[in-house]
Amino acid sequence: MRLDSDGQAQVEFFSSDATVDYEAIVEGVTDDGEIIRAGEFIPNNT
Repeated sequence: MRLDSDGQAQVEFFSSDATVDYEAIVEGVTDDGEIIRAGEFIPNNT
């Protein structure tokens, strides 16, 4: 994943038909070798 000039990236994913909340977690390594991890809670708004 590469970030744009504002430090943002767009991610798309498929989910099941279940009406539940999700948590997305992204882990990786920067070009400098730094290990990174970020998470985001995605509520179900139905």
